Amino acid sequence: MFDDLVKQQIKSSVLCWLATVDESGQPYVSPKEVFAAFDNLHVVVAHIASPHTVRNIATNPKVCLSFVDVFVQKGFKIQGSAQIVKSNHVDYSKWAESKTKLKQR
Repeated sequence: MFDDLVKQQIKSSVLCWLATVDESGQPYVSPKEVFAAFDNLHVVVAHIASPHTVRNIATNPKVCLSFVDVFVQKGFKIQGSAQIVKSNHVDYSKWAESKTKLKQR
């Protein structure tokens, strides 16, 4: 569960890094620019030109998401499981709304 400090860090971060693992066990880290804390348990990360990340999550949903505020040299990492939510998913609009709110920050 995220506390207010972690949610504020997510909100104030410009970039995050999403780490996944491919089917051979090789780690893969990809920078992400469009993300938002959805609630106290979920972070939404947009799929923008991320074919390796999507393929890796389909194979192994375990991920690590890292945020660093470069101005204060403090960061957080969140470990958990990822799910690819496509536009035809019943909850897609709920998750996509988080990305819209993000652009308003």
